[in-house]
Amino acid sequence: MKRPVKAALLLACAAAVLPAAVQARPSEEFLRRDRAEIQRLNREAAARFARRDAGYRREAEASQDNGDYAKARAKYERDMAQWRARVAACNGGDWSACDR
Repeated sequence: MKRPVKAALLLACAAAVLPAAVQARPSEEFLRRDRAEIQRLNREAAARFARRDAGYRREAEASQDNGDYAKARAKYERDMAQWRARVAACNGGDWSACDR
């Protein structure tokens, strides 16, 4: 008597779980729509990043065109060359170069 009850109970559980397992797989139409939505979102994100990067590029090019930086850098190089010459003279025994 116990065997038919166990078999019936097992069959009832399988029958209850089977529709849920079959329905758990998404339909082909859902997968197509989902894939299309992901592709659309990726295209929008790529366009946003391209606009952002173009802005960064314009800012970088504008800052490189700034002549003030080139002038300031050249002055710095000249000043450093004079300082190095004074240090070398001071180390060489020219005490007047050490005053600064």
